[in-house]
Amino acid sequence: MQDESLNTFVLVSTQNGCGLQTDYELLKELLEAAGKTVHIAFTNSPAFKNVDVVIFLEIIDARWFGFSKQLWAMPNSEWWRQEWDQFIPRFTKVLCKTKDCYDLWEKRAQGRCVYLGFESRDFYQPEIPRKREFLHLAGGSINKGSGAVLNAWAQYKIPYPLTVIGSNLGRGSTLHQPNVTVVSRLADIRYQLNAYLFHILPSRYEGWGHVLHEGLGCGSVMLTTDAAPMNEATGLYKPLLVPASAIGHLRVPGIPGAGQSISNMYDVSTASVHSCVLAAMALTNDQIAIISKEARDGFLKDRESFRLSLSELLKANIDVSKLPVMPSVPIQPPQPSQSLRQVQRVYTNNGLTIDWWSRHPRPKS
Repeated sequence: MQDESLNTFVLVSTQNGCGLQTDYELLKELLEAAGKTVHIAFTNSPAFKNVDVVIFLEIIDARWFGFSKQLWAMPNSEWWRQEWDQFIPRFTKVLCKTKDCYDLWEKRAQGRCVYLGFESRDFYQPEIPRKREFLHLAGGSINKGSGAVLNAWAQYKIPYPLTVIGSNLGRGSTLHQPNVTVVSRLADIRYQLNAYLFHILPSRYEGWGHVLHEGLGCGSVMLTTDAAPMNEATGLYKPLLVPASAIGHLRVPGIPGAGQSISNMYDVSTASVHSCVLAAMALTNDQIAIISKEARDGFLKDRESFRLSLSELLKANIDVSKLPVMPSVPIQPPQPSQSLRQVQRVYTNNGLTIDWWSRHPRPKS
């Protein structure tokens, strides 16, 4: 069964090297596996006319209005701009990746919202040895709770090893301390996702949360914020959720110029991080094995649910045999691409700025 009237799609987004880029790459693969023709468009003028559906992934570019039968929006609510409100009546559908997103958008686009869910890459490699250490994978984001994590290790002298991977860890983060290894970036994080038993990611908000779901897919024991949408994932072990200590709407902590979010933005305390770390380390190997299996099973369940919802939306079956298979990585850890000393120099010299359109860290010119 296939709706012949919806065969050509344009995905409008930006190439930011972060989760938004993963969104359109995954969606393109799935649409093509459902037999659709898919084009990717960034900030260029419309090059594909008379298409069936234009899907805006976070970014609403009004230049694409009038070039398709339908306009679908897939918002990341924390980055929604007030000037885009005027375009909401033009959306045929609003595709929501989380239940929290659906609750926010059903008020704004009543009757046109679809709770779809989403999926993340499957990087699971059970042959990679797991170690009882913590991983905080912030990437280029400023909203992963990095300050609370690093300051908890500093304030409470947490003795357990922590590896932090992030290129924009935020103001006031304590980088030099025992048991903490900081790496600015890695070309490939698949080894780290599998090698650490405990992942700590107390995000302020997630449009979807690829790092969170990738970690669950690798069977990690995930410590994330006990607030929506972070606590929606099926595979989470609820007793280790980190309570939110403050709720606000500032997109970036300490930077009012970044604007206000239409979603709640949550912060956690260093004390809550410390308590959850201690609770995680108190788990027995048998408990960890159960939690790890539930995390992996939950990842697969959420993925299957999303693919079924997407198939129903497209009125077309997704041929999973046409989806790419992620290659395995060596079971030995790769070398970091930047040393701790280089990372320190970057932050102390204020060497990173944020492009608020793409949210991609870039050196100052």
